Amino acid sequence: MYKFKLQPVLDQREFVEENLKKELASCKALLKEENAKLNGYKASKARLMVELGHRKKKKATISEILLYVGFIEQVSRDIEKQKIRVSQVKSLFDEKLASLVEAMKDKKSIEKLKEKEMTSYKLKSLKKEQNFLDEVAIQRFHTRR
Repeated sequence: MYKFKLQPVLDQREFVEENLKKELASCKALLKEENAKLNGYKASKARLMVELGHRKKKKATISEILLYVGFIEQVSRDIEKQKIRVSQVKSLFDEKLASLVEAMKDKKSIEKLKEKEMTSYKLKSLKKEQNFLDEVAIQRFHTRR
């Protein structure tokens, strides 16, 4: 029976690939979450801008307007911080993706080697079987004579 000599290496590469897939999935979820936060900040800023416009039309006091401007500035700073965070998580995601692609290539190379060796083994087995059958046929031929 055929036994692949590098099976432990293949098993280890499959393990690494599975771990990287899990890490990539969690990183993707984190990226989605961070993008949702960014969109939430942008929506808050838009809502505050609309409210400020309504307040101005209703002749709001200077203190109300300054309060809204302060909120808008804070949300703008939050948006900038969140953009940086999204960029960092996106970079991490890209790194994990590149690592996964590399791990998949490594595993695929071992799998191809395994297939090649398996094909070679099967051919050798068929050749041995054919030689055996030829030998049996020769023996029968000699015994019939």
